[in-house]
Amino acid sequence: MCGTQRLPRLVGKGRALQLILTGEMISAQEAYRIGLVNEVVPAANVMARAEAILKQIFSNARSP
Repeated sequence: MCGTQRLPRLVGKGRALQLILTGEMISAQEAYRIGLVNEVVPAANVMARAEAILKQIFSNARSP
C-alpha cells in the first residue's frame, strides 16, 4: 500500500493514477525518465553493476 502513496510524489498524480488503475507496464527507459529507477543497465550487466554499487557502499562504512 505504501508504494501507491509515494508514487504520486515521484511521478505526479495523473501519471500515478494511470499506472495504478490500468496496471500499465512501462519500459526501463520510461521508469528512468520519470524517476522510478536510478539507472538502467543491460540485463547481462545487472549483477556486476549491483556488486560495484555494493563495493562503493561498503567502502563508505567505518569500522567501530
